[in-house]
Amino acid sequence: MKRFMGYNRRRRTQRRLLAETGGCCIYCGRRLDEFTVSVDHIVPLSRGGLNEDVNIVASCYYCNHLKYTMFVKDFIGLLSYKKQRAFYNRIKTLCRQGKLSEDKYMLLSHIGAVSKMSRINIQFGRFQFRCVFLLNIRDKKPKK
Repeated sequence: MKRFMGYNRRRRTQRRLLAETGGCCIYCGRRLDEFTVSVDHIVPLSRGGLNEDVNIVASCYYCNHLKYTMFVKDFIGLLSYKKQRAFYNRIKTLCRQGKLSEDKYMLLSHIGAVSKMSRINIQFGRFQFRCVFLLNIRDKKPKK
């Protein structure tokens, strides 16, 4: 029975991500349904990303496979200028429509400077907050 519970949770996550991106791949704009969607981590798990809602988006299998462990800026840099502009316009429009959260928008548009995500739980009395921090430690070289 537990095996099916994980399957249902995965399908719910995929449906939610599809609604968030308007039924399209976040990178190329290809139309998706719940059977062709692939869940992609904005900051890859192998590079310090978290398996949190703020770090996952809906993408097609092709883009997810090509991106592999690259950061978004590196992956988008492989695309033509026209496709790059389409990507940035797509995420701006989704953010303006209120479908894409500000946190995801910041991750998708400024990910070249982010190299690690950290999570901290803060508790004030009865209230508990979960904060996600982005650490900018990539491309830092000591000055001579």
